[in-house]
Amino acid sequence: MENRFGVEAYFGLPIGIKNTDDFIINVAKVTSLEIPDKLLDDRRRLIDAIVDTVHYMMNVRVGIFGDPDFVIAITRFCCEIRLRPVVVNTQTPSKIYKQEMEKIAKEYDITFEVQFSDLWDFEKSVKEKGVEPLIGHPRGGVKLAEELGIGLVRVGFPIYDRVGYFRWPIVGYRGSLKLFDEMVNTILDTRVPWDQKQQ
Repeated sequence: MENRFGVEAYFGLPIGIKNTDDFIINVAKVTSLEIPDKLLDDRRRLIDAIVDTVHYMMNVRVGIFGDPDFVIAITRFCCEIRLRPVVVNTQTPSKIYKQEMEKIAKEYDITFEVQFSDLWDFEKSVKEKGVEPLIGHPRGGVKLAEELGIGLVRVGFPIYDRVGYFRWPIVGYRGSLKLFDEMVNTILDTRVPWDQKQQ
């Protein structure tokens, strides 16, 4: 695209604040259009929601698995909202997965296990590291979450055990807000005692 049309390449799913910022700034540059106020309002709503509930999220240890593009974007978003990724896993070949994970770890000054293997390795690490909740698709997460008594935030493909999830966006500021709400509610359901659920 860059060589042929002069359009800079953009990589990444616009999930979370930074990835969505980067995507929108890139689109504005390519189109020479200003960023609409409506998008900035959506960004403010996402940040406001994070500020209101970050106390539930701080240092909660999460395990993330799925396709590389989802895992990379979700890992960064987890770091932005102060969840603590401790193990990330993909089984899908990717040229950039490992280097993107290293970049995120360095940017947020954290360490986490980066796996490129089957879900058996992921399951073993999740049990050893005391992860709660899992973030990924039902095929790899439902049984493990049930066994460990922890939550599962359903993202990626396929989501076959819930109606309508394929219609719910998780990209952009609004989609990230929906995903954020899902993460907080999963943590509230599985980790926070009833008497501490007041905001």
